[in-house]
Amino acid sequence: MPKDRDFYGNTFPFGLPPNLFVVSNPKDHSALKSLLSSYFSRKTVLKLEAVVQERLDQLISQLLRNHKTSPADMNRAYRSVTLDVITLYTLRTSVDATSFPSFNHPAIIGVEETFRTTWIARHLTSFTRIVLSLPRWLALYLSPAAKPNFEMQEEIEKLVDLAIADSRQRDEHDDSEDLNVFHTILRNSRIDGKLRHSNWVTKNQMIAEAVGLRIAGSDTVGNTCTTATRYLVRDDQTRRKLVEELVTAWPDKGNPMSLERLEKLPYLTAVIKESLRLSSGVITPMPRVVPETGAIIAGHTVPPGTVVSIGNTFVHMNPDIFPEPERFYPERWLEDKDHSLDRYLVALGKGPRSCIGIK
Repeated sequence: MPKDRDFYGNTFPFGLPPNLFVVSNPKDHSALKSLLSSYFSRKTVLKLEAVVQERLDQLISQLLRNHKTSPADMNRAYRSVTLDVITLYTLRTSVDATSFPSFNHPAIIGVEETFRTTWIARHLTSFTRIVLSLPRWLALYLSPAAKPNFEMQEEIEKLVDLAIADSRQRDEHDDSEDLNVFHTILRNSRIDGKLRHSNWVTKNQMIAEAVGLRIAGSDTVGNTCTTATRYLVRDDQTRRKLVEELVTAWPDKGNPMSLERLEKLPYLTAVIKESLRLSSGVITPMPRVVPETGAIIAGHTVPPGTVVSIGNTFVHMNPDIFPEPERFYPERWLEDKDHSLDRYLVALGKGPRSCIGIK
């Protein structure tokens, strides 16, 4: 089902065009996804392991260095790591949030302050449209907390300009390690030197994609890690099982395990799935419009044009699907021999509109 234009048309800030997440037209979404999909293929993502390991080592060093003097905000700590990883991966630059004292980097705080007002965007769409049309100086006057977000956009604008200039000097099939997401968009927009999907390949469109990737690629993963930590700290038995599996599979602590090896650990996989279930990803219902053919939902005939939605939480906390839904119980995924529960894990969405980074 296509996304509801009235809702998603008011969710993207900075006066930028809709990005991959919020664009409502299915054909436009397909065009955008084709420009970015190769950047998030499994083969490409596996090259990111060294970057992730480097930031995790940095995080552990920070925690060991400061654990005797003050407590750590682990949500900000995880989000700092993921922010550094996603910016290094997509933009080939880093804000170095992981090394920031107390993990209080302005970009981390700025996202928190922005999210405090998302309920306004959700329920007062006309007001949101007016605010987003204001000049930047006035928007900053009304909401000083938005400053890091505007600075982020300015930083990304500079990187876009550099990528555009640089792409003119590169071969169309150049796959050098220093290419960022903008090089990929520009390269994938051309076939045999001819422009494809030209209506999407604009400076503002590339900025919109980078802003969306930076936010979605940091907070969702960081929040899931926070959820896992919270439950593992509280549950000695679950934590012990996970540690035993890791110790057995990872005898040489000086040699980090690869992602492909970690993926084969059943209890770790179950812990990750249960953490995704209880963190839920996007909390708010995401409206869709019933197509011209109509739809049958839960046995009810729904006419074309009807806006329908359901939040991930209503699926993940459904006791008919997940007994004792409030309980952190990784074993439920191991007991599910035919993997029937996987279809109900919707933290990253399902179908053609699922998260592009789902792999």
